[in-house]
Amino acid sequence: MILTSALTTRSIAPSAGSIEDLQAACAGLEPDADAVPARLDLSAVGTLGPAALLYLLGLLAGRLQSGARTVVVLPRSAGALDALAASRLDEAVQRVAGEPFDMLLDDDSYARWSAVAARRAGLAGELLPPAFASVRTALRAVDGFGPEVPARWSRDWQSALVRSVLDAVLADKGRYIATHVVHEAVMNAVRHPGASVVACAAATGPADGDPAAGDWLTLAIWDDGDGITSTLRRLATVAAVPEAQAVGLFNRTVHVTVDDGTGLATPDRIVDNQDPVDGTDDASLLLAATFPGVTCEPYAPGRAHRDTVAEVSEYALPGMGLFVLCTTVAEVLKGEVEIRCGEWTMTVTRGPAARSLAVALVRSARLRPLSGNLVTVRVPRGSLPTR
Repeated sequence: MILTSALTTRSIAPSAGSIEDLQAACAGLEPDADAVPARLDLSAVGTLGPAALLYLLGLLAGRLQSGARTVVVLPRSAGALDALAASRLDEAVQRVAGEPFDMLLDDDSYARWSAVAARRAGLAGELLPPAFASVRTALRAVDGFGPEVPARWSRDWQSALVRSVLDAVLADKGRYIATHVVHEAVMNAVRHPGASVVACAAATGPADGDPAAGDWLTLAIWDDGDGITSTLRRLATVAAVPEAQAVGLFNRTVHVTVDDGTGLATPDRIVDNQDPVDGTDDASLLLAATFPGVTCEPYAPGRAHRDTVAEVSEYALPGMGLFVLCTTVAEVLKGEVEIRCGEWTMTVTRGPAARSLAVALVRSARLRPLSGNLVTVRVPRGSLPTR
């Protein structure tokens, strides 16, 4: 472990394992070498959902890489510790940061982790094979960030075993996960300027580890690149690709609510995703990122999955990735897409009428801003197999 002075160490103790709990507990904590040493006490935390695991990966790897001193206290619950071991977060941290995970642990956690890691087993009740229910990473320096990364990851999700699980869980709509969700989310991530890491985690069961949340398939993809909003603002390419905007099939009415964190009422509004982007504030730019044809690379070819293009040829146009992802999850799979960038979280669901979407934008200035971009897809499970 890393020794720190109790007088100068900041103690962080989230009471639960959702990403919101982690962000709230880590508010003000910055991953730089001159930062106050931190003691991250996870002893009261239960199961960590996919989004929370990737948030921890970014936080711990960032502090290791910068030399910021951190001590981690692992969960006391045997079930939570087994779940953490099954996620292989330790291997992801070491691959990304180049430093062993166990050097972060206090003495008691180190002893308990050594025992559980030695008998590492799959998570009880998890339907996905272990390789898919653990944190998977790609590094630009090692794997390259061309189209082969999303192609390889989506191909893995099309294997016979995984497809049979997905079809059972999602009432025979499992094919969309590989082509419309994994491919588009990973392709979106590897193309973000400055991205050096992309990571994915998935789980079946209660969303974010909350038993009251019902049964879902949850899949999260994180990259450490420039934020979506800053990229669109800096490159000034918010104007949509005309060919994409001209396709009537892509038209959606979007019901938008905004909570900017000030406590002041913001009127709800209805926009058309074919209209020009209104504003260059973070909320407007994050919303615009889901519109057809909006891209930071208007002259680059679209890179939709071949099965997606076979379904609708115009999906091959630039700037279609997040539109395909959001509309498929909301309309076909009846789920939700959550995109976190900086202080903002945007949730996209099916709208109140045909060909409509509902978008909620929330700014959380009191939470530790997310580094990079995190896309979380939650799809309700139907036609559940017997566990």
